[in-house]
Amino acid sequence: HVLAVATASDVTLVALVFERDAGEPRGRLRVVPTEFCAALDQPGVVFDAAAASRDGRIFLAGSDGFVHEFDYAARESVVSRLLSLGAGGAAEDPSAAPGAKRKAPGYDGFAKAKCHRRDPSVLRGLATKVLPPFARPGWLLHPLRTLGLDATATDGVRKLAVDDARGALYALSKNGCLDVYDLGRRGDALRRAGRADVARAAKVWAAAHAARDTTAPSPALFDAKERK
Repeated sequence: HVLAVATASDVTLVALVFERDAGEPRGRLRVVPTEFCAALDQPGVVFDAAAASRDGRIFLAGSDGFVHEFDYAARESVVSRLLSLGAGGAAEDPSAAPGAKRKAPGYDGFAKAKCHRRDPSVLRGLATKVLPPFARPGWLLHPLRTLGLDATATDGVRKLAVDDARGALYALSKNGCLDVYDLGRRGDALRRAGRADVARAAKVWAAAHAARDTTAPSPALFDAKERK
């Protein structure tokens, strides 16, 4: 098993290893650090929830209103592969201190883990990947937010759920909006399939049924203040 630890500055992946111990009948759980650690590409974003697929993809709920993904696949660089073929395989360093942290197989420091925002906008996503953080101001990437026409900046993602059977990811915002993402047939994609205001729909339904059904919830329960 692995555990993803998200802080205000980075996301780290650690391995959880269960070991049998003669002194402890139930065994013990050991936390093993890995080489997979990535700094956040969007400073100031707070992650309130996380979800993982059965294929090992890790999604994070961002306070900026977007879904983020932690990509931690180990890759071997071309230079390292050529060197390892010429040397007949990598050999362990005999001078390494006992208990020193070992690199993951196939990881030579050239390919690092990444934590990136999965933006539905293709142009904005391309600009985020190409431009460095200091060259992508908020007014350039989000002009509607700057003009006050887009409320997603104040509607952070609160909960995430992965449906492996249907190949879907569900993201619920703090204002009650539900985004549905398609993970693709092979589970390696992430395309937004639709968006629905669940809180508003529930409020409309409750208002229509509260007069004739005493078991129906009050429409006031679905107000923004009540949900908080």
